[in-house]
Amino acid sequence: MTPVRHQREVENRLRDAVRQDRARIQIGRISRFGLLEMSRQRLSPSLGESSHHVCPRCNGTGTVRGQRIAGAVHPASD
Repeated sequence: MTPVRHQREVENRLRDAVRQDRARIQIGRISRFGLLEMSRQRLSPSLGESSHHVCPRCNGTGTVRGQRIAGAVHPASD
């Protein structure tokens, strides 16, 4: 097999592996530098968006950790 055929085989196996994913995924070709570009649609909010709230003091120019996250980071001492 030639190196190009090996690269195409890797690309095809990657496409097969992500076929079951619900997100829209775009997979490019392996470049001459050995890099493969891939993008994936976000299906849920990021961790920062789901765990932080808008700061009430500055009206949105900053964020504050949610109570669940703050409790996980700094558990209450008993």
